[in-house]
Amino acid sequence: MKYFKGCILISSFIVLMGCSDQPDPENTVEDYMEAWENEDFGEMYELLSEESKKQISQEDFEERYTAIYDGIEMNNLSITYESSEEEQDYDKEDTPSYNYEVGMETLAGQLDFSHTAELVYEEGEDESSWAMEWDPSMIFAGMEEGDTISAESIAAERGEILDVNGEPLAENGSMQQVGLVPERVEGEEDEVKEKLAEILNTSVEYIDSQLDQAWVQSSSFVPVGSVANSDEEKIADIKELSGTQFQETDARVYPAGEAAAHIIGYVDDISGEQLEEKSEEGYTAHDQIGQTGLESVLEDQLRGKAGGKVTIVNENDEEKEILAEREPTNGKDVELTIDREVQEAIYGEMDGESGSSAALDPKTGEVKALVSSPAYDPNEFILGISGERRNELQEQEGAPLRNKFSSTYSPGSTFKPITAAIGLETGDIDPGSEMTIEGKSYTKDGWGNYSVSRVEGANVDNSVNLRDALVRSDNIYFARSIMEIGGETFLEESKKFGFAEDLPFSYPISASQIINEEEFDSEPLLADTGYGQGRYK
Repeated sequence: MKYFKGCILISSFIVLMGCSDQPDPENTVEDYMEAWENEDFGEMYELLSEESKKQISQEDFEERYTAIYDGIEMNNLSITYESSEEEQDYDKEDTPSYNYEVGMETLAGQLDFSHTAELVYEEGEDESSWAMEWDPSMIFAGMEEGDTISAESIAAERGEILDVNGEPLAENGSMQQVGLVPERVEGEEDEVKEKLAEILNTSVEYIDSQLDQAWVQSSSFVPVGSVANSDEEKIADIKELSGTQFQETDARVYPAGEAAAHIIGYVDDISGEQLEEKSEEGYTAHDQIGQTGLESVLEDQLRGKAGGKVTIVNENDEEKEILAEREPTNGKDVELTIDREVQEAIYGEMDGESGSSAALDPKTGEVKALVSSPAYDPNEFILGISGERRNELQEQEGAPLRNKFSSTYSPGSTFKPITAAIGLETGDIDPGSEMTIEGKSYTKDGWGNYSVSRVEGANVDNSVNLRDALVRSDNIYFARSIMEIGGETFLEESKKFGFAEDLPFSYPISASQIINEEEFDSEPLLADTGYGQGRYK
């Protein structure tokens, strides 16, 4: 009796095991949707029915999804499906279905659609399973065989930068793209390329690299550089060369050129590093971005937001259905307090001398000009600057690429009145007392070979009061005075002059400071600071 009962229990267990081994269609749906969300198109293909696989190869399947998603700039793919609330027993002849929803971000904004997935039962030699029935409507619900996806990006117009009178400092204009048509240059290639390279400030090697591209045919227009619409002399010289051709194209234009180069800056193609940093802000590899100056500082205001359109197109190249569409939002124009005439006048007066200059309205505090000299022409970067030209600017005397009005410098003798003012405030300098200074240099035990030297003309008298020291710019007087004041006291008092204070200014300006560290680490450093030659940032 016990033996019989045991047999019944074992048989029941075997029956239950057999039931649990039956494939569940929802497992296939879950695996397919997970693979889809992970963009694992190969795994998706493995879950298709044999009939579906006859319609499309795995290579074509993967390439189709990849090409479409890349073309529409798909991001943040999300897929959900309706799970069965109760367990259901399906026969082999059944075709269970599951509703699912797909969401994604595209170049045309958010794209959402709903569809239904159907499954079929397939028996195999080793095991049977439920497989996904597939057709193009699984990519987007409205697609049919023969349809394709069209993706169009609609650029936003960048905001312009205007001066206080509404005169443009950065505007949306055009330029002349210069190209060569190979079949029209035959027999004169070397001469044309050499002259063209000289005019465009580029190299023959660069022109050759453009002409050697795989797509180039003998009748192709091959861009090799650009010139400003206003540069009539260059345009005339280029037109004389065989095989040259012009095409007008949109471009950012900087009417003030060198005069406002550092305050305005320029835009250029986004770099790989910048694209990675701003991937969440909707930038693409085809975008331009402010690289320097206000073009960079005001990027968020100037940039605007591109629009786009994603559509299903039938085999006759006719628009069948709009899947997503977004109008572009143009950037905002920005009006500055800068006066272009003042800016250009000051730059002209500096005549290439290295330095910076600022002009402020004494009543309102408005900045009318910020000039750095010498400078570069930002239009060169828009027209397409060569590596050789960029290196030339980097190495040129006067550092034209360096923005001097936003940098900090050792102030030199202009700092001596501040040392004097602090000394008078603390009582460590008595304007009527005379300091005895012997010789042209001053040093102390422990300073090694270092000493403070007097400037020519300061050592006419060994007895020096404050007035003498200021008139004759006596380094030793101020070096010894700051040592009397003491480093800690000097740093505290210097805050009254605005040192280490961030300026409430929209353009990023480095805050001035006395020393790099929190305190003076040596007497020579303290002494040098007294006459404006300390270790500054």
